[in-house]
Amino acid sequence: MKNTIKRKIITLVLFVLTAGPMFAAAQNGETRINNPITSNTLDDLVERILNIVITFGIPIYGLMVAIAGFMFVTGAGTPEKRKKAINIVKYATIGFVILLLGRGVVALVRSLI
Repeated sequence: MKNTIKRKIITLVLFVLTAGPMFAAAQNGETRINNPITSNTLDDLVERILNIVITFGIPIYGLMVAIAGFMFVTGAGTPEKRKKAINIVKYATIGFVILLLGRGVVALVRSLI
C-alpha cells in the first residue's frame, strides 16, 4: 500500500515536471518541435554516426590493449590470465578492424548507388 502511494506521487511529480514546459509553450502560441537531427540526407546521417563511432572507438581500442597488456604482465605466468589477455587483444583488434572497414563499406555502397 505504501509502495503504491510512493509510485503515484513520483508519477505525478514527473508528469508536472515534463508537462509544465509544454503548457507554457502552448500559451505562447508557439508549439513547434525542432528536428534534433541536423542531417538532411541519409548519406550525411550515416557519415556523422560513423564519425562519432570512430571517435569513441579508437580510444576504447587503445584502452583495451593497455588493459590486456597490464593483465599479461601482472599474470605472473598464469596460463588463464595470459590466455585472457591474448583474447582481449584479439577481439579488440577484430572490432577495431571492423570499425575501420565501416568507412570503406559506406564508400562502397555510395559507389554502387
